[in-house]
Amino acid sequence: MHFINFLRLFIFCSLFMSFHLLTAQKIAYNSHGERIVVYPNEKWEYYDIVNPLHRAVLKKYEDGLNEKGDGTKDEMDTPEKIHEQLVQLAQEDLALTEERETDLKFSIILLEEELEELETNKTSTKSKAFLEVKKQLKLATQLEKEARKNTKRAKRKLKRVNKNKEKAIASHKKKKPSKSKKEQKRTNKLQNSMTFQEDASFYTASKRFKKYNVENDVMYYPPRTNCEITFDGVDNFSGKKRKDVSRSVLFTHTDEAMQRYMEGQDYMVCEGNLTQIKGGVLFFNVFVSVSTTDAKRSFGGMAKASLLTIKMIDGTKVNLVNNQSDEGTYDALTKRHTFTAQFRVNSGQEKKLKKGEVDKVRIIWGTGYEDYEVYYLDFFIDQFRCLNK
Repeated sequence: MHFINFLRLFIFCSLFMSFHLLTAQKIAYNSHGERIVVYPNEKWEYYDIVNPLHRAVLKKYEDGLNEKGDGTKDEMDTPEKIHEQLVQLAQEDLALTEERETDLKFSIILLEEELEELETNKTSTKSKAFLEVKKQLKLATQLEKEARKNTKRAKRKLKRVNKNKEKAIASHKKKKPSKSKKEQKRTNKLQNSMTFQEDASFYTASKRFKKYNVENDVMYYPPRTNCEITFDGVDNFSGKKRKDVSRSVLFTHTDEAMQRYMEGQDYMVCEGNLTQIKGGVLFFNVFVSVSTTDAKRSFGGMAKASLLTIKMIDGTKVNLVNNQSDEGTYDALTKRHTFTAQFRVNSGQEKKLKKGEVDKVRIIWGTGYEDYEVYYLDFFIDQFRCLNK
């Protein structure tokens, strides 16, 4: 008797859930004119004629059109409702980016605690676990910086969507209530393209779910940068073939006390690139831009024969000697002072830089030396990869 009652309850619940899903879903068309089934959470999938639930939703949709008699869309497809959905999607994107930023900040705290614990044990400072944690910490810091940028983009997007919503509603109220079939078709196509422009594969990902692979995790294996060569020809001065890789940012630096005044900009930006001249000559060019009008007094310039020390994550160091002296130049338009230097790289140094990951850089200025943290670990790996292409 209890089993029969349970069976009845199960059948009733199944029928109730089926009816709920049927009323919650609706038929729409994407920007390509393809029929899709839309769920209440805005996810969707392509209409499948074999699926009985899809057929039931289509029948409900067609019955609704027949009852109206004119084929017009219901209140769900008005410009106000569509922009309301766009605002909701923008809010969800912002929430995801903020959550991502928070998670990365928490990961950095945990990694810093783990690194500090390993540093207390002197025998473990060169162990594989110590180096791995340090590498993860640098990558997490770099990703956290990107997450902050994504959060700012999401906030701007939400602001832009809200602004467009007000304009769309205002313009919609000015329009006449009746439209020709041609105008109605154009409006419907525009609304569908605005609402459902995502790739269907995003919403059907659960059907193609893949197992986690650490090699696809950008936390451990960040994507390679695209190679760009700024010069590949004969040098006018030496008459030999020369090849220059485009500049990349090696590091940025802003003191905590100055962050409030920089308004999101970096106080110091160091860019670098490699130059190869036929005959085995290799140079590392450095461009340090500082946001100040008093750079000469603060730094004093980069003197000839001064050292640039590059410390790798594995603890090895590479000392490069500056070939030229430079007191920098000031750009009144950007209000930045730029110092340039050129360092000769021999074959032994090339071997270390080509396969090593950068940890820190020490620059000897005219007023003293300073150490800078590097978050672009694969700077030289990518530069040499582009140079040898």
